[in-house]
Amino acid sequence: MRTLSAPPSPTPHPNTPMSPIRLLEPSSAHSTPSKSRNLNGKHQMVPRDGPTDETPTGPATQCGQHLKNVRTALETWCVKLRNQRYASNPFTPATLLPNSTLTTLVLNAHIKTTNDMAVLLNPPWFLAARHRQEVIDLLAKLDVDHKENRDHEKLERREAKKQETARLREARQSQRTHEQSQASASTPVHALASSLTFNSAGELVCCKFCF
Repeated sequence: MRTLSAPPSPTPHPNTPMSPIRLLEPSSAHSTPSKSRNLNGKHQMVPRDGPTDETPTGPATQCGQHLKNVRTALETWCVKLRNQRYASNPFTPATLLPNSTLTTLVLNAHIKTTNDMAVLLNPPWFLAARHRQEVIDLLAKLDVDHKENRDHEKLERREAKKQETARLREARQSQRTHEQSQASASTPVHALASSLTFNSAGELVCCKFCF
């Protein structure tokens, strides 16, 4: 039986720094430093006239629960890949998807296509030719699920706020009605006294509140 062995990882040039995330190659257009910093704490260069079709937009890195979901999904996929396709080979999941590759896929939100993967993975993934489309499809599904969950949470918060506003409005209206009812039910003493009419004998002859 023919077995598949992992080729040695390419040795980087001595002057080339190792980094899990590599920025896209700059275009020929004039560029200026952006206001945001990348993972290395440096300002990324962007075209002077703003983003172009080749310039990634949106957040540069995953964060929060979405980041955890992406990592868990990739690790689970890698275990299944090893068990289903490479069980006869002495590979571990960490061999099939090295930690540097996994970290870049998890953190870099700009990886949307196989071309992005080829440009941004450094060092290159040695199984990219076989499995890159599977990974891209998985990442795309996770992004869609994340967006749907986020939109659903926004809708729930908006509905809860609307219900709370209606409850407060109803409470204020009920309070005003109660105060008005109390005011109309109790006649002031001075108003009652001024409404009484007596005759010369001191007998009450008229009260305007009686009519």
